Amino acid sequence: MKLSKILVGLSCFSLLISCKPYAATFNDDVFIEEQIKDITHLMKENKAEELYDYFSVNTKNETPTLREDVSKLCEYYTGGEFVKWFSGGNSVGTNEQFDHGKTVKSLISRSKFKAETKNYFIQMSWTTKDSYDDNNVGIKFLYITEFNDGEEPVTTFSRNGEVILINEQNGKE
Repeated sequence: MKLSKILVGLSCFSLLISCKPYAATFNDDVFIEEQIKDITHLMKENKAEELYDYFSVNTKNETPTLREDVSKLCEYYTGGEFVKWFSGGNSVGTNEQFDHGKTVKSLISRSKFKAETKNYFIQMSWTTKDSYDDNNVGIKFLYITEFNDGEEPVTTFSRNGEVILINEQNGKE
């Protein structure tokens, strides 16, 4: 059975809600762009174990099915290598929180891209720094879905049987 949507890794989203948003810097944009290219390559090569390593330690600990779900993601992704961004490029937002010399920084990407054979929408949250807990550094969640030329992708999370939720507690409404 082919899945039309995959949602990978929802763990600690409350961090993002409590942060003060800032515009992404050039370095943030470049970082996420390179990560997405690396992730698409790993999915294309079906290197689930290497992709699993991109997730934060806390996400791995909080999500017992993560390894299995990352394998499903690699099976789902059949588009080939990253080719180009659709108009608007890679949309990255930076959330940064400062507290008594401590910093928590997360990047959120919402973007459409063309791979060799298919189009994809990807949304991802990646904590790049957490002075309180190094185990939070890495991917917090990843959502990817295919869409056809001339169509708009589904860009909101929904539970309809076609979406895999890795961390059930974050899927509750």
